[in-house]
This record gives sequence, structure tokens and C-alpha cells, in this order.
Amino acid sequence: MKKIYRQYLILFSLSSVMIACNDNEETPTISNDEAVEQVSSVVSSDIVGLTADVNKLVQRSTSDVGRVSTCGIAYDTAITYSFSGSLVSLNYEADYDYRLNCSGIIPTDLFTNFSSSSSYEGPRVITQGNSNGTFTTTGLIAGEYTVDGTFVRVGSLDQKQGAQNSFSSTYTAMLSELTIDKASGDFTGGTLEMSVDGVSNNRNYNFSATVVFNGDGSITATINGDAAYLIDIDSGSFTAM
Repeated sequence: MKKIYRQYLILFSLSSVMIACNDNEETPTISNDEAVEQVSSVVSSDIVGLTADVNKLVQRSTSDVGRVSTCGIAYDTAITYSFSGSLVSLNYEADYDYRLNCSGIIPTDLFTNFSSSSSYEGPRVITQGNSNGTFTTTGLIAGEYTVDGTFVRVGSLDQKQGAQNSFSSTYTAMLSELTIDKASGDFTGGTLEMSVDGVSNNRNYNFSATVVFNGDGSITATINGDAAYLIDIDSGSFTAM
């Protein structure tokens, strides 16, 4: 009886070890640098990220409104552009519709709904994906544009430097009071709350990021409420803080 009991204990112990190992194998494991690499690729304008979507669509829509200027009427149009150089190549297409909302005859806000697809290859990364979202833009008459809305991107990123890993992810972001200078088109403030779910090397991962627009051409991204990075809005290059 004691022999059987000892064998049972041994089997139980081995099973516990195997379960613990399997649990460890399922634990999401990407580094903070790999996480911020993805955030920078989704946000930066040169890599046709979220800031490119917001800026181009807001500027284009408000320009169209200036010509059409009809309250409550929906319009739709498209943007397409591409570039190929010695270091960088990109393609971008977007379909969007917008509607000017008014109080009487006074414009109050511009609602924009869009979907886009893009691809990019540069010195650090290769990315491609599809995005969609909705933006509400205020400040049409005076002051800066202020943009609130949602943004979702499903895409891939391949690193060309370092570990050269590949990532396939879904990025979901809430835009809160992003401010844009009307003359320059520069972002001067606002925040994004982003959640990311993805797969790399056959393993699932997830993380969150809070992105703050600093108003000086940079953004601060904090990964999982802990690791902070400074990112250049245009190039997407980043450094740990």
C-alpha cells in the first residue's frame, strides 16, 4: 500500500511540473522594446500610421467642407498615394465619408468615418495592414481642431533589425482630445489609450499603451503602465525614458 502511495505521489508531482511548464509556455512574452516598436509603427506618420490617417482625413474633410459647406449632408471620397525611394517605400489608400453638423447655420462638428489600407518598408520595419475608425472634429471655426474617436488596425510587423521577429496584431485605440494646429497640421496635444492582442512565433501576447502627444513633435508611450518611451511622431524612432 505504501509503495502504491509513493508511486501516486511521484506521478502527481510529475504532472504538476508538466502543467507548470505548459502554463509558462502560454505566458505572453514580448519585450517592452518590441511592444513600443509596434506602438510607434501604428502611430507615426511616416509609417502611414494613425497620425497620418487622422491628419490627412481631418485636413481633407475640413477642406472639402469649406467648398461644399452643407449642413447635415453626407459626402464620400477617397485618397490614394504611394512613394518609392532608396530607403523607404509605402502605399496608402483610404475611403471615407463625412458629415458636417450644425446648430442652425453655424458648424459645430465634422463626423468622419473611414477605412484604409497601407504598406510600408523602411530601414527598421516592414508593416502592412487595414484600419478603420470614426472621428468627430470640433474647433471648425476658431482655434485648433480637436479630434475624438476610435481607431482599429489589423496588421503585421516584421523587424529588420535586432531579433528580427514577426508580429501579427489587432490594435484598438480610443482618441481623446487630439489637437491639431490648423496652419501647420502639427499635433499639439491629446492622448490615446491602446490595447494590443497578437501572435508572434506561434505564441499569443497582449499589452496596453497610453500615448500622450507632447506638442513638440514627440509622443510619450507608456507600456502596461510601467515602461515609458519617447517616440518621434514622424519617423517612429524611439528611446527609453
